[in-house]
Amino acid sequence: MGAVATASVAVLAGRCRHPYPALQPSTVDFRGERTPVHWYCADCDRRWPAHFEHDTRPVQRFTGFDPSKAVRAARRASELEARRRELAVVRSGQGQRMRPPAAPVPIDQHRSAVR
Repeated sequence: MGAVATASVAVLAGRCRHPYPALQPSTVDFRGERTPVHWYCADCDRRWPAHFEHDTRPVQRFTGFDPSKAVRAARRASELEARRRELAVVRSGQGQRMRPPAAPVPIDQHRSAVR
């Protein structure tokens, strides 16, 4: 009986008690070698490999280059650049935003709103 209790205490003492270990991404260390994805427990400073099973391969939906979309993308990029330049000029104080002139209000409507 004592051996079972000692064994269970040893197992529980060796286990990580941290309920939410952090998943560390794959990185490159100072030697230039890639480290694999692993779990890390901040409480006990223990690391262990993260094994993920992939049942299916990813489905590749788009391949290649579509030249019909390049023309629209180039036009949108040039419009964006022109708008950025215009806003930069406005921010610098050298330009003013062009606002359409307000429609004149008839004097009758103005007087009725004041009263």
